Amino acid sequence: MKRFISFFLAVCIVLGSLNIQVFGAGNDLHSVWVVPNSVKIMQDQLIPSNAQEILIVESAKNEHEGGQVIITAGQEPIHDVTVRVSDLINGENSISKDNVDVYVQHYMPITEPTTDMFMEGWYPDALIPMESYINKHGSLAVEAGKNQGIWFTFKIGKEVPAGIYTGDITITMDTQEVIVPVNLRVWNFTLTDESHSESAFLNQSYFLLKGHPELENLTEADEEFWDMMEKYYNFLLDYRITSTYLPIPSTDIDEFVKNAEKYINDPRVTAYNIPYKIGDFDNGRAEELVSKLQEAGLYDKAYYYLAAEIDEPTPDQFPKVKELSEKIKAIDPNLRHIVTTNVTTELIGYVNTFCSIFEPFHSESYLELVKQRQAAGDDVWWYGCVWPKYPYPTYHIDDYLLSARLISWMQKSYGIKGNLYWSTNLYLKYDQEAQKYEKRDVWKDPKGFPGANGDGFLLYPGYDYGIYGPVPSLRLEAIRDGNEDYEYLWLLEQKMKQASTQLGVDVSLDDIMQPMYERLFTNIKSYTKQPNTLIDIRREVAEMIEVLEQEPTALILIGDFVEGEAGREVQIFAEKGTKVMVDDVAIDVAESLENAERFVAYIPYKAGLNEFVTQLEKDGKSIQVRRKFFANKNAAKIEQILINGFESQEDIDQFTPENGAVLFLSEEYGTQGEYSMKADMPLSPGFPGFYINLDESINFNNCTSIEIDIYNKSEVSFPFYMKFTNEKGQESDNNVGILLPNQFTHISFPVSNFPADFDKSCVNKIAFWDWGGVAYRTGEATLYVDNLYVNAIVREDMDLESIDLVNNGIVLDGVIDDSAWTMEYELFHKAGETDNTANFDILWNDNYLYLAFDVTDDDVLNTGASQPWNDDSVEIYIDGDLTKGDYNENTARFVIRYNDDQVYAYGVQNAHTEKILQKSVKTDQGYSVEVAIPWKALNVGGEKGRVIGITTHINDKDIHDSTAKSSGKLGYTINPLQDGESSVDWVNFELSDKVVNNLVMVDGVLDQDIEMDGILDEEFWNINQSIDYIAWPTPSNQAKFGTLWSEKYFYVAFDVMDKDVQEPVADDQPWTDDAVEIFIDGNLTKGDYDGYTGQYIIRYNDDKVFAYGNPALKTEGILQKSYKTDEGYSMEVAIPWENLGITPEEGETIGFTVHIDDNNQARGQSYGVLAYTRNPSQDSRSSLNWAELRLKGRKTATEEDLIINECVFTDATGTNQLDSLIAEGFV
Repeated sequence: MKRFISFFLAVCIVLGSLNIQVFGAGNDLHSVWVVPNSVKIMQDQLIPSNAQEILIVESAKNEHEGGQVIITAGQEPIHDVTVRVSDLINGENSISKDNVDVYVQHYMPITEPTTDMFMEGWYPDALIPMESYINKHGSLAVEAGKNQGIWFTFKIGKEVPAGIYTGDITITMDTQEVIVPVNLRVWNFTLTDESHSESAFLNQSYFLLKGHPELENLTEADEEFWDMMEKYYNFLLDYRITSTYLPIPSTDIDEFVKNAEKYINDPRVTAYNIPYKIGDFDNGRAEELVSKLQEAGLYDKAYYYLAAEIDEPTPDQFPKVKELSEKIKAIDPNLRHIVTTNVTTELIGYVNTFCSIFEPFHSESYLELVKQRQAAGDDVWWYGCVWPKYPYPTYHIDDYLLSARLISWMQKSYGIKGNLYWSTNLYLKYDQEAQKYEKRDVWKDPKGFPGANGDGFLLYPGYDYGIYGPVPSLRLEAIRDGNEDYEYLWLLEQKMKQASTQLGVDVSLDDIMQPMYERLFTNIKSYTKQPNTLIDIRREVAEMIEVLEQEPTALILIGDFVEGEAGREVQIFAEKGTKVMVDDVAIDVAESLENAERFVAYIPYKAGLNEFVTQLEKDGKSIQVRRKFFANKNAAKIEQILINGFESQEDIDQFTPENGAVLFLSEEYGTQGEYSMKADMPLSPGFPGFYINLDESINFNNCTSIEIDIYNKSEVSFPFYMKFTNEKGQESDNNVGILLPNQFTHISFPVSNFPADFDKSCVNKIAFWDWGGVAYRTGEATLYVDNLYVNAIVREDMDLESIDLVNNGIVLDGVIDDSAWTMEYELFHKAGETDNTANFDILWNDNYLYLAFDVTDDDVLNTGASQPWNDDSVEIYIDGDLTKGDYNENTARFVIRYNDDQVYAYGVQNAHTEKILQKSVKTDQGYSVEVAIPWKALNVGGEKGRVIGITTHINDKDIHDSTAKSSGKLGYTINPLQDGESSVDWVNFELSDKVVNNLVMVDGVLDQDIEMDGILDEEFWNINQSIDYIAWPTPSNQAKFGTLWSEKYFYVAFDVMDKDVQEPVADDQPWTDDAVEIFIDGNLTKGDYDGYTGQYIIRYNDDKVFAYGNPALKTEGILQKSYKTDEGYSMEVAIPWENLGITPEEGETIGFTVHIDDNNQARGQSYGVLAYTRNPSQDSRSSLNWAELRLKGRKTATEEDLIINECVFTDATGTNQLDSLIAEGFV
């Protein structure tokens, strides 16, 4: 049967999510859903909150635009999926279903992620034509609980009338059908066949033949060889990509020129590499070939890329670069010579087309150098390969799909002429050790070249699917989408130039686009991860193109933000006599120009995305222009704090030179004060530079950037580096910019560029260096350094809540009984209908962000809804780097449903949810939840001073129906319906250094209740205290413990997960073996050891007990036993109170902590240590940071725990003694 699901858009907006089409009953539901075409959905990824049920496509004429539908199988597999696409109709006009290509997404197993940002798993990549897939496999099946993506490419012709076309896609899953509506908007403009972004993506013939075994023995002498090369060449042209070489033989020059004409004159071809063999410049062949290409009028798109001789040249190869450049210039001074190197001063005047890797473009000084070369008439290209990796944009499989698409937007913004890629078809695998290529299963092995998944191949060989040619990938689709986006920008630029000429004003594309670029990226390392942001901006560009075809002619410029003002100036240039209104307010003429009038409007803005509408009318014709801009809600003031002003010899002496550098006090090139520091940097094989040890460490969580001025008094440019070291010994080495020759470079290093696992709160050393003679620099350099400072946030001006630091872990049992919880935050902003009330609280330590929720709800429901927020649940929203805007890689939304072990993550790409701990329980008033989120799941580190944005929701479900939505929600902040898109309204929480102890209550027992056998099978044990702190670098285990007490003994039990339990070895250092350490502060000294403070070490499978600390500490009478378990070992310890000099009684409090020692030496590693409380390195001499344990009444078994046999409780006379035992507290 067919099933149609109505699309209630208004309801969806109110409830903040969209229905997903499902078929089935109970837990067997299959789901069909839609996401944007710039998102990768992994094979086991959960349905995202922004999934849709209608496929919306927007395209210009003469454009290919993609869309995807995801099928998720329920608990039963789907055996046969078929797909049918209808014609798309707009009145009398139609787009045939034959213009829609359908592909099956093939998933690649990623077992070694390229970066820590992305997790292991099955990533979609190859796009196999569906018909070919069915022909090979017989059917398309979907495993139970897995996703299967279907990709659609809509090919819109030049003659298709503009308008909105509708149709549908029918998905058949075995015998059931689901219909996905399609809404395709065709814009009223046409992209040219010509691509205005040049490219050189290499098809390597050797790799190509290896991917097509039927052709493996062909040579360049075979016609079929060139037939396949042409297949690949034309295939890439359909993606607006030009291959590096023309697909024709070049042995005979005349034949080459003749055969080249049809390619070079094809408007889709942007550039081509002139065929070259070593020696061609010397034997006259190069000059002859160039001359004949010129004579044939085939020369304009030509370039030389001499990768065989000078690919990625190091400074010692610069003479060869210069030599070859001079030979090319001798043929024609204007002939382009592409060299894969950074813009380098020493090569200026030789190389006219620098092709730099993406990395240096994050530097403002490098961008300035690029602009200088562009202004001088040189071209600048760029490229990515195995490096750089995320957070730079890449073409890697395990990266955001949006990353590959945004490269084109950045390219247009930076004025980059072309894009180079070293290989599109690496069907082999490079063995780095053997330095040769070997066979690779292209469908299962994602790493053709070491270091990055997907590097070197954007295509798959069609051979396995009966295709004579290549198969595309999702990444290739994203590149084409980006190239077409580039064409939108080029077309907008042409329309703007026409309008500027007509109006007589000087307005550039950047003037118009800058507010949009700001929403997409702030630099090459920092770009939006939200596909809807790109969709919105692309739509805005398309609307502007359409408007510029209409009358009256106008240009609208959004000005810069003005500090201290809550508005943004907008300038409007329009034809004379035009009436202008902005947001329905008439605007007067501010200035009359020769051909136009200038209007100025002042747009008040709120934090977040702002929109204004300009209406223009003249002579009965009117247009309406919609523009948007984003306003950041970080209102904190910034002040400069000087680290070193370089004004005295004493200032200079704070720096230590390294590797031959020499430092002086100088009166030259100072930027503040009268002096600077002169640094002579030698050309040494080391890394010359200098460093400063800070008297007081810097908490960079309180800063936005570190800044320094450097004058490079030399004739060469070269990259410069800062290396930061913190008190923990962590290092962060960073390329901070390019030092330009004979000029000042102001270097600004944003704090956000520190890696997530680097603790920024305690930086105590900063080093400055360059590569010396190793790379880039070919001569000595003299630097003048001045004005080293940080931009610090004035915390007093920020509205901050504080998160206390919990000394010892929270017991994650869902019960809000830990003493550290205060539950001080109330949720009271409502959306929809709810009668719930709720409070929450937050704590933190080095490992986790803890949250607890106490919810009043008279009907607590988990109906198994397909979307967890449609049951009673809590949602936690975290802005890890205080973006205050669109989601990025540090923004997350976690949904935790009542009575559900699963954690649902949205926002953070591939969040490590498996490490999130959570527990919910039913209470008399509703339910409570406790959660522990590892900092790694947020891609940030937990350290004091960090400020993060937080909000929370409570979803309320009152209908006992899994298909029904939640009725409403409570939110902590003002706009809960916007929280799924933006963090702009979330509250700023600072990780405080105020320490709170989570008081641990210790149950009392009778000594006969515990059998000291090391087996934790007594019902009295509650092994719930996690030991989480890493005290020594390499622990590979996990552990928990529990405590009990009797009048005679203090009991401790341990459950240790250790895959490699070792027998005792070192009596002189027992802590280097697998062991437990117990620390006791008998009179709660909270300081240096005294007569009641001590440390015991007990090794696995060892009768000895080692005592340290208190000289009088006794080991006699201590009972202990360890036991090997399937996952490691367990241990029970009983310490007599008299050994501690303590007489126990109910209510007494003692200081306590434990360590778990892990012997890793069998694995070639040192030992590691886990600890229960913070700052464990101090535990051997001070109890300051230990937890507090309070002795409580004797623990008794519950009725559920006991099966009472009365004969047990009779005395010798047969009298039942049960009542008296109960009265005395024994039962």
